[in-house]
Amino acid sequence: MEQNYLRRCLNDAVERCPQLSTNVSLHSMRRGGSFYRVFESQDKRFNFRELMAWCRWGDAKTCCEYLVTKNLSDEVDPRNLLLNSMRARTTLVPAHPQAPSADSIAEAVMKMLQDQKPAQPSKTTSTTKQTTLDVFVVPKTIPSARSAHEAWCQWFYADVLGGRPCALNDFTKEMIKADRKKYSERVTLSLAFKKFQTYELFGSAYAGHAETYRSVLKEARQRKRENKL
Repeated sequence: MEQNYLRRCLNDAVERCPQLSTNVSLHSMRRGGSFYRVFESQDKRFNFRELMAWCRWGDAKTCCEYLVTKNLSDEVDPRNLLLNSMRARTTLVPAHPQAPSADSIAEAVMKMLQDQKPAQPSKTTSTTKQTTLDVFVVPKTIPSARSAHEAWCQWFYADVLGGRPCALNDFTKEMIKADRKKYSERVTLSLAFKKFQTYELFGSAYAGHAETYRSVLKEARQRKRENKL
C-alpha cells in the first residue's frame, strides 16, 4: 500500500472522528502493523518464512495470535465505540462532555468483543522460550541424513530449532559453497523426489532402498544413468 494513500485514509478517519487522538503515524505500523506491507502488497507475495523474519516473529504461535487479533479488531467499527462511549458519558455526566479516554475506549472494545462471542474457558499454555539470534544464523554445512525419509524432510522443510532455518531446496550458492559434494547428492535425490506428491508414494516406488540414505542414493544414481528418473 502506498504511503500517500494510507495517509489520506488516516486523515479522513481523523476528520470524521474529531474526538480521536491524532497520535497515529506510519512509524507505528512498520512492525506491529506490518499487515499493510505484507498482506496488501500489490507487488510481492511473501511466503511464511519471509513473513516471520520481516515481522520479527519468533514462532508460528505469535503470528497466529497477531492475525486473530487483527481480524477481531477489523470487525469493530471505532465510530460505534465512540458513539456508545459518548452516550454512556452523557447519561452519567450530562454537563461538559469530554473526549473519550483511552481507558473508556479499551473498555468498550472489550465489551463488544465479549458480546459478539461467548466467553470460553481459558486454556493454560506453556511458556515459550525466547528466540535467540542463533536460529537465524545462515547454515554453512549440509546436515546428515540416515534414511530417505530424513532426506525428504530436510529437502522440503525447515528446522529452526535444529539449526536449519530454511529447507535445503531454498539454499543459496553461498550457503552450499563449503559442502558442494554433499549438496550435489541431495540434488540427485531431489530429481526423484519431485515426481511424487508425498513421501508415501516415493517410499513405495523405492521399496527396499528407502531404509538407509546410502541405499536410496545409490538407487537414484542408478536410475539416473538409465534415464528412469
